Amino acid sequence: MRLSPNCLLAESAAGDVVLGIDTGGPIGSFGVIAARHLAASSIRSSLSHGFELPAAVDEVLEAAAVSIGDLTAIAVAIGPGSFTGLRVGLSYAKGIAAARKIPIVGVSSLDALALCVSRELPEGASIYPVIDARRGEIYTGLYRFAAGALEKDSDALLVSLEHLVAGVVDDAVFVGYSVAKQAGSLARAAGRRAIVIDGGVLALRGGFVGAIGGAKVARSEADHIAQLEPLYLRPLDSGANLRGLKLGEETYGTPRGRTDPATARSR
Repeated sequence: MRLSPNCLLAESAAGDVVLGIDTGGPIGSFGVIAARHLAASSIRSSLSHGFELPAAVDEVLEAAAVSIGDLTAIAVAIGPGSFTGLRVGLSYAKGIAAARKIPIVGVSSLDALALCVSRELPEGASIYPVIDARRGEIYTGLYRFAAGALEKDSDALLVSLEHLVAGVVDDAVFVGYSVAKQAGSLARAAGRRAIVIDGGVLALRGGFVGAIGGAKVARSEADHIAQLEPLYLRPLDSGANLRGLKLGEETYGTPRGRTDPATARSR
């Protein structure tokens, strides 16, 4: 799977107006894609996305000079991330999709976060979007920069922060908030070169959710509203031994649990 903001926008239909919502963490991100460009984006820090979500959506729609009635599709981040935050965002998106009778698309939170890599990277660079899973664990995945786009090399993973850092090589790029800074610090302490991308550029997450959603709608890949569910990765078993494992050898996270990598690849 290749991800590039320009290519995704070019793939969307010229007349589409897509709302992107990402409420999988304490900082919600929202964006509107219109006429194949990012018309507006915003973020809102909140302990209660359910209470503030309608106002946040109204704000980004107003900034884009569109209304809910103009929407031709809605895209929502489905995780991995906060159990409550993901549920709130998905329920709200489903409500709009059902009321307006427009397509809905579920988007990987890690894909949207990885797209926040805004600088030109060396060919083959490894990018790790990092989301806090609490208890010393993180949600992540492996992406590589090739020919001006990101290539997705793994499914979503749930691992300890130390395990992630133990498996990376020089010039790893960590994308995220405070936990990405922790990953960068641990990598440097281990003698590796590391880049951390955080701050203002992450405000574009909601816009990238919308861009991925617009491209999928144009390819007739919208989701069935009744079947769309958040992606939850179950916690690791308390006795799991991560030592000596490389990132590519870790078990893959799935909505219903964890599977052996060899089994996953053989399907």
